[in-house]
Amino acid sequence: MKIKKRDVALMLSFPKLHLVLANREAKLEASIRSLIDAGHIYIVSTSDIMGGVACWAVRQSPYPVPDNLETVLNKLNIIMSTDNIFKEPSPDFRYSKFDFRDLETYIKSKLETIPEFTNWNNRKNKDNKSEYNFVTRYNVPDPDNDFIDLGALYKNVTGLILTDAEEFRIFNEEFDKEQKEIEEGEIKTITI
Repeated sequence: MKIKKRDVALMLSFPKLHLVLANREAKLEASIRSLIDAGHIYIVSTSDIMGGVACWAVRQSPYPVPDNLETVLNKLNIIMSTDNIFKEPSPDFRYSKFDFRDLETYIKSKLETIPEFTNWNNRKNKDNKSEYNFVTRYNVPDPDNDFIDLGALYKNVTGLILTDAEEFRIFNEEFDKEQKEIEEGEIKTITI
């Protein structure tokens, strides 16, 4: 097998890419931590909340899709559409302002009123009363003995929404900075 220079350059650039991505993640995490501690306010839409619930319900479910996911999302949408906390600039887009702790409390309070949602915290196998499941590399756990940890789901949904909002804020800041530099460069070339 003959290795070309281009292939070697690509292989050598992967560690650099990994470092760039790791630094970006660390910067993002530090930024989010400081904003949470400072009580930073985020604009959150109902779509953000529903998307976060769908994402983390699927990720945490022992099945490909948790039971009644569509029902839970439809009921959550109805609950949020009747809630006066969200402003409606258009019928398809409703938003409100939250900080980290208020958002998690809001998500928890709304989801706990949906019986299909709270059922995700129960095992399907009612005969198994054990608190623990033992799994080795030789056996496959029965998904009926597993459940979705709702406390973790609330935190994960909140974290996803705030991470997306913070990534969007960082992107906008970098874009505005670059745009300003471009405009200043164009102005300088025009004045010369």
